[in-house]
Amino acid sequence: MRTLYIVTAIITLLMSTSAQALAPKIKHVTLEDFTTLEIALVPDLGTRFVFPFVLDEQDKYVPFTLTLTNPIFETKRLPGRNTFVVTAPPPPEGGAMPTYVANLFVSVAGHHLSVTLTTTNDLSKHVSDIVFDLTESAREDLIQQAVAQRIQSIEKQYQDKEAALDQKAEALMLRRLGQLAMSGPVRTRIREEQTVESSRGDRYILYMKDVESYGNVHLIHYEITNDGREPLRVSDAALFMMDDGGGERKLVSANTILPRIDPDEAGKGVIVTQSDQLLEGRHIKLAVLTDNGPLEVVW
Repeated sequence: MRTLYIVTAIITLLMSTSAQALAPKIKHVTLEDFTTLEIALVPDLGTRFVFPFVLDEQDKYVPFTLTLTNPIFETKRLPGRNTFVVTAPPPPEGGAMPTYVANLFVSVAGHHLSVTLTTTNDLSKHVSDIVFDLTESAREDLIQQAVAQRIQSIEKQYQDKEAALDQKAEALMLRRLGQLAMSGPVRTRIREEQTVESSRGDRYILYMKDVESYGNVHLIHYEITNDGREPLRVSDAALFMMDDGGGERKLVSANTILPRIDPDEAGKGVIVTQSDQLLEGRHIKLAVLTDNGPLEVVW
C-alpha cells in the first residue's frame, strides 16, 4: 500500500513538472541597435517574437527583413502584424530528435537581431514569447517617426485634394468660357478719354474704347498713350461706381495691362468685372495707377 502511494506521488510530481514546463513563458528583452539571443526550440512547440511596432516590409526607414539559415526551421508571419513565430520540426518517427542549429537574422526600424536557434527535448528550456521592449530614447524616436509619417500623410492628402480642386476649378472655368463664347459678345461703345500733363511737361492719354459683354462678364478695353520723354510704369487699375453725392465704391475686377509703356508708344489694357452696374446708366470711373500719378476716366 505504501509502495502504491509512493508511485502515485511520483507520477503526480512528474505530471505537475511536465505541466509547469509546458506552461507559456514570457521573456522580456530590451531592443538595442544590435541585439543577440540564444533560443532553444522544443519540437512541436514554437516561440513567438513580439515587437513594439508593426513589421512592415515597405517601411521607408528600415524595412523588415528576415533571414533563416537552416530551412529545417520555419517562420510564420501575417501581414500588418507585429509578431512572427519560429517552429522546429517534430522528431523522426521512432527516432530520437537530432540537434539542429540555425541563425535567425532580423532587421527592422533601425534594429538588428542575431538569434541562434537550437533544438532541444528539454521542456524546461521552452520559451513561448520573446517580448522586445524599447529604451526611452528609442521609444521617443519611434514616436517622432510616427508623427512625421502622419504629417507627411496628411500633407499628401491635402495636396491631392488641392490638386483635385484646382482641376475642378479649371474645368468649371473652361466650361464657363465655352458658355460665354456661345452667347456671343455685346459691345457698348464708350470713347471717353483724359489727358494729363505732368509738372515736367510729359503728357499721358487714357482712352476708354468700349465694353465687350459675354453674359454677365464684362471686358472694358482701354489704352494709354505715353507722349512723355521717359517710360511710364503702370502698377494697377480699378473700377469705381460713383453715386450722386460724390461718393464712390470699388467694384470687384481684374486688370491686365503692360507694366511699362515706352515714350511715343501706346499700351492696351483690359479690366474684367461681373458687375452689371456698368450697363445701368450709372457713373463709372476707371482709375489707372502709374508712377506719375493716377489717370482717370468717368463715363
